[in-house]
Amino acid sequence: MGQASASLKNLWLLIAVSALALFLIVGVQADDAPVPTNRQKFTVATIVKQPETVKVWYLPPHNQPPLTGFEVKINGAYPAAIFQWQRKRKESKVWSIFHGTVLALGAQAPDPEHKLQLDLDLSKFENMSNPEADKVGPEVSAISVYYSLTDSGDSYRCAISNAAGTVYSEPAVLGVDAPVPLAIAQQPVSVEVKAGQDATFTVEVKGKPEPTFSWVIKNPQMGRAELLKSKTVFAGTDTATLTVKAPTKDLSGATFQCFIANEYNESNPLRTTPVSLRVK
Repeated sequence: MGQASASLKNLWLLIAVSALALFLIVGVQADDAPVPTNRQKFTVATIVKQPETVKVWYLPPHNQPPLTGFEVKINGAYPAAIFQWQRKRKESKVWSIFHGTVLALGAQAPDPEHKLQLDLDLSKFENMSNPEADKVGPEVSAISVYYSLTDSGDSYRCAISNAAGTVYSEPAVLGVDAPVPLAIAQQPVSVEVKAGQDATFTVEVKGKPEPTFSWVIKNPQMGRAELLKSKTVFAGTDTATLTVKAPTKDLSGATFQCFIANEYNESNPLRTTPVSLRVK
């Protein structure tokens, strides 16, 4: 009996020693295991390019409504950010969240469910578990908006969110204005000056957008009309007022005419009545 008891004690002692040895071995291995050092902290996005206010002109569309857009660019977001565009109507104080669809503009709209198209380029985003993800280049989100005159004054912003939080871009305003057809309100008049005395011709134009001006000269000695470019003899060749600097008698009898255009009448510009310069 005493012998059996001693054997049992020895067995328990052996088991205890073995368990202790196993514990020490596992502990050492655990301590020796490499600890990841490249874990990133979650960071909110930094906006590096804010949406810009847009000013556009509106003409009744032919095939589809006119289109404009806004863009935001961010950097440094980890994990990758999600973009959500929002709009605030000019008569409202509330920002509305867009899911890529709003009311159409009517029968002219190419798709009655899509006045506003949301374009999220997720192809630039790396896997969120990748510690190098924050080294990806700037991420961009752009939104395209069909507009009409009733949309003028609306504001747009972008909410950029990830696990670290949400930041908002600065609001960008959409300004829409209706063009007014160009019209000549006052024609230039012929001028008679003494040799060496400056001569000026002025045209007054109404309408918008602002037009461009191009003055041409037809000198009897040249026999053809030419676009004025010389800054030595002429000033204001691309403005509403043309100045002929200290003309000589060689220019006596020359006629001047102005062509006026903007983006809506480029193919058919307005023309002033030709006027003449007489040098005494």
